[in-house]
Parts: sequence; C-alpha cells; structure tokens
Amino acid sequence: MVNEYVGRLCDADIAIFSVKEFDRIDVKSELDGDSETLVKMGAVSKRIRGVTVFSSMTDTYGLYRSSAIAFSAGKLLFIADETRCRDRRFSPSYGLKTLAVGGARAGILVGGDCCEHDLIAAHLIMGCDAIIDLSADIFDFDNEKLFSSLAYVFAVPFVSVGYAKKTICSFVGEVLYSGADPFFKTVVPLGKNYKQIYSKSRR
Repeated sequence: MVNEYVGRLCDADIAIFSVKEFDRIDVKSELDGDSETLVKMGAVSKRIRGVTVFSSMTDTYGLYRSSAIAFSAGKLLFIADETRCRDRRFSPSYGLKTLAVGGARAGILVGGDCCEHDLIAAHLIMGCDAIIDLSADIFDFDNEKLFSSLAYVFAVPFVSVGYAKKTICSFVGEVLYSGADPFFKTVVPLGKNYKQIYSKSRR
C-alpha cells in the first residue's frame, strides 16, 4: 500500500503514513537484525523530498509506546512518544519533538497529547508554525470539533492523522479536510491569528 502512494508524495514537504504495514516496531528485533521495519521506513523516505513521519507502536524491551518516527532522506531523525498515556497498556515518555521544514517548524504530538494544553503551548513557545498529531483514533468524540477548537484557541494549524480518520484545520479553526480516505494530499496554509484583547478597569 505504501509504495502505491509514495510516487504521489515525492514532492511533499512532510509526508505522513499511518498504515498497518508499519504499525509496530520491536526495538530488540531491529537491533538484532531480525526485523527491518526501520530500514523499510528509511527506504520510503529516500523517495520523498521532505520529511517522512510514520505512526507506529514501539516495543522497547516490553515497554509499549504510541510513537511517531521521523526520517529525512533515509536518515532517522527521532522517535517521539506519547508523553501522557491514558491507556495502561502503554508507557509514558518525555520530551517534545519538532520538525524543521524550510523556514517553518511543526510540533509533533502523539495520541492523547493533543488534549494537553501545556504541551501545545510548549510547542508554540518553541516557535512552531503548525501542530501535527498522530494516532488520535483513541477518542470517541468528534475529531473535527476538537481540532477546530484547538486550532482556533491556539491560533495555529492542526493536522491529525490516524488509522481511521484524518482532520486538518487552519489557524482560524476552519476545517480544511476531514475524512477517512486512505490517501490525501493538501496544502496547509501557515499564518498567525493575532487576536485583539480588550480589558476594562474600574476607577
């Protein structure tokens, strides 16, 4: 399935894959050479001009984490994990990761971290122009309303990519795309939504 889409994403600044083919990484097997999933991810990224991000579950010697794995031109950039897990099957991690693409920077969140406002604020302090959240399929509520609200409140574009659904919202909260298509390609406009704040004081 991945090879079917790579040709249409070769000129993308950021390509995001959330597919069953790469849905699990066993770190021990990768280090022992028994598995080559990371090698396959790197091979896919060599065919794409920009940064490639994969959604996956990582097994680090029995510690399971919901993760985002980033590559550029075949080189592993980082593995970002969900920092605050609500599912007890998974272990929390720490640290926030960002992607620099041209003159823009995108903050990476995984799973339920999109509901942690302090994590979003931390990305904005680091100068991120957009937020990308992977593996947000854990929610029972309307993704459109969630990410539209987050985009409006934080005045930054939000991109959510899960196995079941994808949602993209502009920095003013407008839903640019929402659906379950296995493949889509779009342009996410970057910008700042500076809000005017009025205050009154009694004398």
